Amino acid sequence: FDRNKILSGLIRACIKRNISTEVLNKIVDDIENEISNMPSNEIQSKEIGMILVTGIL
Repeated sequence: FDRNKILSGLIRACIKRNISTEVLNKIVDDIENEISNMPSNEIQSKEIGMILVTGIL
């Protein structure tokens, strides 16, 4: 899990929208917390994607 990679992807996805960096950082914080609370030490990128989609909706 690379926090900066997720954040940069969100920034690129939201470039034409009026979404502050603070809001995007909060989304990444929430994703990071959810991943750290998972019982497994390994997570597939597909799972991270699902958490990300859930976080931005």
